[in-house]
Amino acid sequence: MAACSAPGCMSAAKNAGLCWAHRSRLRRHGSFDLPRKKSLFEMFAESVEVDEPDNCWMWTGNVSTTKLPYGRLNTGCKSYAAHRLSYEFLNGPIPNDALVLHHCDNARCVNPHHLYAGDYKQNAIDRAVRKPNSYAVGSRAAQAKLTDDQVISIRQDSRSCYALAKQYGVSPGLISMVKNRKVWKHLGA
Repeated sequence: MAACSAPGCMSAAKNAGLCWAHRSRLRRHGSFDLPRKKSLFEMFAESVEVDEPDNCWMWTGNVSTTKLPYGRLNTGCKSYAAHRLSYEFLNGPIPNDALVLHHCDNARCVNPHHLYAGDYKQNAIDRAVRKPNSYAVGSRAAQAKLTDDQVISIRQDSRSCYALAKQYGVSPGLISMVKNRKVWKHLGA
């Protein structure tokens, strides 16, 4: 069997005078050489929109599907939080157990000058100062299905969870959690 016609290759030629690897590279990349892998910083920079040095640098790549839209950089083998990468590029490694927090409160911002290392306590303090009503409880919470008065009535009612659930248009599980004070803990009744 003939050898591959690619320079320096001694593998057996399979198709069109090339071994499988070189034929595949030629089809995919137009050359026998493998394309140069991009560095982590190059992949990061491709997904950042920089307007002004002092403004937020917006992440235009993948975004996490959690409550807040934090940028994600996926390399195929690993996934990185974009704001944490940005912090590390400028400041070096993130201290153990530290969070990377935003001065600007913009989850998609990756401007390293808007980021700082902190802990859960600092994050909670910052959130309370910047957004004092972000922890709505009871009937003020957007997802609330009951009012404060209804919860008090449910806790005083001796009927079954199923009967109460039917009356209030919620699940028996929610009624059980209300009665056992697993939810609506802020109400003393």
